[in-house]
Amino acid sequence: MEIKELECKSCGANMEIDYKKNVLVCPYCGAREIIVDPEKVREPEQKKPVKAKKNKKGLMIVIAVLIGLAALLIIAVATYSITSTVKEEKRQHTAYTWPTTGLATMIPKPKEEFGEIYDYNDSFSIEVFGSSMDSFRNYVDKCKELGFTIDEKSYNTSYRAYNEEGYPLEVYYSSYDGSLDIDIEQPLKMSTIYWSYIDAFQLLPAPESDQGKIDYETEEYATAHIGNTTKEDYLAYIKACKEAGFTEETINGDDYYYAYHKSKNWSLRLEYEGFNIMRVETNQRD
Repeated sequence: MEIKELECKSCGANMEIDYKKNVLVCPYCGAREIIVDPEKVREPEQKKPVKAKKNKKGLMIVIAVLIGLAALLIIAVATYSITSTVKEEKRQHTAYTWPTTGLATMIPKPKEEFGEIYDYNDSFSIEVFGSSMDSFRNYVDKCKELGFTIDEKSYNTSYRAYNEEGYPLEVYYSSYDGSLDIDIEQPLKMSTIYWSYIDAFQLLPAPESDQGKIDYETEEYATAHIGNTTKEDYLAYIKACKEAGFTEETINGDDYYYAYHKSKNWSLRLEYEGFNIMRVETNQRD
């Protein structure tokens, strides 16, 4: 008579007998085997349970794949970083050619020879590389000599002013990377604004001047530049907005006013930019 041993074919551990179901069950790997003839089954000698065998080969393959992916990621990041650095160094050592026409002719040419120019019909800007704080101050002095002194806003590392024709100039020095940013724009082209037609301005009083430029307009948001507005007109408009209910969470400065309407559904931002220009912005809260 052939006697069947109670040994799991999958992991080699001792199997247990379920006499009610005539089934052998491995308590370690869960393997099952039907007992065809219970009499041919005998308990094996007691031996130390054997744990299920791990698929070491498969695990090593997974680890190798993960290591490979990590190496590829490191190589990609390093390559991108090196490429970006090379491009930035090349950019900062590229000499620019100063335009002989357009807005660039209205401002001084920087003494530094490296930089990047952005020249458009209504604006001109240059990012100058290898600049310094002294260079920034000297450049601002030259701009002042050319008449950029109207409504000037001068700070430690920035300068903004208009000339008599209304051209706005802004100069900014970054001590972080030693760059000097210079921007000049065409004066704003203004026309008649019909205040009552602008949905987002319905809670605001109409300014004294109807000359301006609508920058952006939706039912929930609008911003516009209002011309022919002196600093006194600007302060009077702030007072009118307060009377209209914009008195909550206010932040007030010499040339700006931020507030929410008393209903807190609308925000207001006013700025006196200079050269008799006021900027108005309102936005509906979510």
